[in-house]
Amino acid sequence: MKKTRPALTIFLFFLGWVFMYADRNILSPVMGSIGEEWSLNQTQLGLMSTVFFAAYAFMQIPTGILADKFGRVKVLVIGFIVFGIGTYLSGASATFGIFLMMRALTGLGEGTYYGSQYGISSTITPKKYRGLVSAIINSGMAFGISLGFMSSSYFTYTLNKGWQFPFYVFAIPTIIVGILIAVFVRDNSHKEKNRMFKQRKKWS
Repeated sequence: MKKTRPALTIFLFFLGWVFMYADRNILSPVMGSIGEEWSLNQTQLGLMSTVFFAAYAFMQIPTGILADKFGRVKVLVIGFIVFGIGTYLSGASATFGIFLMMRALTGLGEGTYYGSQYGISSTITPKKYRGLVSAIINSGMAFGISLGFMSSSYFTYTLNKGWQFPFYVFAIPTIIVGILIAVFVRDNSHKEKNRMFKQRKKWS
């Protein structure tokens, strides 16, 4: 069995939050362009964010159940790759209805990350460093927000690549990060379960 690499795991989880929050924020700068292309009203523009966050929130509890049954790394990785694919297909959407479905798919994929990631990081981190590790991982959110806003505006309006281009750009590294997590991240929760089982057996 491959050894856990805490520093690499922390860095990959940091990148996970970077791309999750970048994806959420590439939409805001280009909403106007999307609205013009599909002649959307304000309610329809609001739906683009609503369907994402509704799907994201809906996925939280099922993720916990699935992670306990099939393993946190497996659930996280599958969800993260779905998130990357949903991001790419958001850019490739030909109609507003398809775009909404792809944003919902992206939300479902991202919804597998939160509980699984913190469950894994807490098991590989000594208690005295958990605050620091959580701060490092969480800082990816701020980097992602800035990266998403700036990149989306730059690609779409400065380089005139179209509103679709940022979705394509961020989908690729997102999927790569998911694959890297699958390759390098190990969940130590089974060790804790084995230890507790042995203790119970010893005292029974």
